[in-house]
Amino acid sequence: MNIFQQIKEEEAKMLILEEINKRRIRPNVIAKSVVEETDIAPTFNHSEMEWLYQYHYNIPLEYLDTIKSLPRKTLIEDLNRMVYDAIARYHFFSDTDFEGEQIWFLLHAMFLFRDLEATESLDVILDFFSQEEEVIEFWMAEIRFQSFTVLVKCGYNNLEQLKNFMLEQYRPTNSCIEAGVAVTQLYLHSTIERGTAVEWFREVFQYFINNTAIPNLIDTDVNGFLVRFCMSMRTKELWNEIKTLYFNDLLGLHITGDISFIIENLYGVSEKPKPNSIFTINEEYKQLLINVGKIIQKEETEDLVDDLFNQYMWESYEPFVRTEVKIGRNDLCRCGSGKKYKKCCGATQR
Repeated sequence: MNIFQQIKEEEAKMLILEEINKRRIRPNVIAKSVVEETDIAPTFNHSEMEWLYQYHYNIPLEYLDTIKSLPRKTLIEDLNRMVYDAIARYHFFSDTDFEGEQIWFLLHAMFLFRDLEATESLDVILDFFSQEEEVIEFWMAEIRFQSFTVLVKCGYNNLEQLKNFMLEQYRPTNSCIEAGVAVTQLYLHSTIERGTAVEWFREVFQYFINNTAIPNLIDTDVNGFLVRFCMSMRTKELWNEIKTLYFNDLLGLHITGDISFIIENLYGVSEKPKPNSIFTINEEYKQLLINVGKIIQKEETEDLVDDLFNQYMWESYEPFVRTEVKIGRNDLCRCGSGKKYKKCCGATQR
């Protein structure tokens, strides 16, 4: 490929991106108001909750087991307080130079909700996912790609609440996508029937189709991912809704592909996709410790190699050492002519 072909290809890509951005619809995200901002730490029923503020993934597993064995009602109350603490003291933590261990408590709480299958805390969890993206990213950056697992374990018996969350205005794109992932995974894990999943997506799609005039509701990226999930499940039953979304410019085509690609996948024949694995908090942290250990070992090995290389280069480097006394320009020339060096051999060398 010559340079002119490369330029043409790049120009074509730019035109496609421009067209995609013209069709793209994104809502303004406004955080749901659930708690007043403060810098005061909450009071817990159980003193053991303080452990979650003192460790990251290296928290002793016996501490986690102790926490999970606490009375469920008061433990759930404490975990709920911890979620609202993350929202209320976001600026307190984000604007201050805290150690990493001190800002893992929200992750611990989410993983504990997941282990406990805390369906009674789904509204609290969704309150957190209704905050601005920067707040969610600050607290969950380490496991943002696993957020859906919390919704799977805590929302399996309340799909209506997950659907209503999707249909609210001003919600963050990634949070809505994770709700869609959760319903997809519930079907793939055989927790809900295929028909239940199909109807959930149908109701969401129909609401978006019928309410395009509501401001800050439609998100073409969210719709695009929801259609991709349907494509993976081969839900051809939803063709009418998906077709309507497509021809009304309500889909992110950079996510779904064109109409022929959508049809090919909706009506394709394939086995049911395998569900994503969902681990316990103990399993999660054990694996994290192993992975981090491997990374540290690799970095230490690379540092050792660098040190050995630098040592070798330094030891093998032989600096220039003058073996003869330097002759000054006004010294007598060593040839024995009796002339000054600058008027004799020095002049010749110059």
